[in-house]
Amino acid sequence: MEFVKFIEALLEMVPQVAFAAPVIAILIDQLKRVGLPDGYAPLASGLLNLTFFALVYFLPEREGDIATIAEAAAQLAPFVVSFVLSLLTAAKVHQLTEPIGIGYSHTSKTVG
Repeated sequence: MEFVKFIEALLEMVPQVAFAAPVIAILIDQLKRVGLPDGYAPLASGLLNLTFFALVYFLPEREGDIATIAEAAAQLAPFVVSFVLSLLTAAKVHQLTEPIGIGYSHTSKTVG
């Protein structure tokens, strides 16, 4: 895959990352409220992101594009990059919302 095509494919997925990250952050917040143990949020975030992007990326119209192993690696590069960006964005959303009381955590913070 040429670099320009790679960038185009990556930019094509930016709106999906922008949509997925906050939705996944909210889902994890709700999972914590119903009993997701502390320390499992990154795992849950990874699984939710992987599920979302696998569903989006492997839609039937893309199946014919992956013919060989080399082609598959080139085709998957934008998926992997956008997946990692979504994970990083979700983590940042959690960090930014925690001080204003939107994020939920089982651990209590003591002012010392």
